[in-house]
Amino acid sequence: MADILLIHGAWQGAWVWDALAADLRARGHRVTVPDFVGGALGDHGLQAAEALAQLAPGVTAVGHSYGGCVLSQLLALDGAGHIAAAIYLDALLPRGGEALADFVPVDVGDTWRALQAQGAPVPVRPRGDWAQLWGLRGADAARAAPLLRPMDPGAFLTPVAGDPDVHSAHRAYLRCAGNPNALFDRMAARAAADNRFACATVQGPHTVMVTHPEVCVAALAAQIA
Repeated sequence: MADILLIHGAWQGAWVWDALAADLRARGHRVTVPDFVGGALGDHGLQAAEALAQLAPGVTAVGHSYGGCVLSQLLALDGAGHIAAAIYLDALLPRGGEALADFVPVDVGDTWRALQAQGAPVPVRPRGDWAQLWGLRGADAARAAPLLRPMDPGAFLTPVAGDPDVHSAHRAYLRCAGNPNALFDRMAARAAADNRFACATVQGPHTVMVTHPEVCVAALAAQIA
């Protein structure tokens, strides 16, 4: 039995883990799923740290997509060493001083900075993109539609504060084979070049925890501390 902390991605919420969390709990694991409300990366990192502080040492923390930025921030904040395993699930993999904006085209970052200057959020990606980028179709897309929410640009523009690399946690990178976004190929390559990482492929789309939770659970089970 393990304590597992699940960190959701951009525009999502704790709901994205519902099916997977239920499966893990049925297997006897204790599962905590924070729901990030507003704010920049630093805010999300602190919210994750608050959830982590309620758990005993030996936690497996899983970050999906943008949640990889939060996971890196959480590793930098975890001075007590509560995290035993850090799993990046088709996720961003920033080091200290890096932000999500460092990994996207300049014009995309400029758009986020313009929205921040206007006090406006980053809207959810158009629904026409969901099937290709996220694997959300049919009933999955219909369920997600009212639950997805805009993001504070600061989530994408704020760099990781501190140094996650000093943490001794076991690390893993799980790449979703059904995600065509080359950004995540770059993140998987970064992990593969780091001998601290175990790397594997998950047969599913980017939101595999929604579309194929049983496949995702099996992939995570191999890495759980």
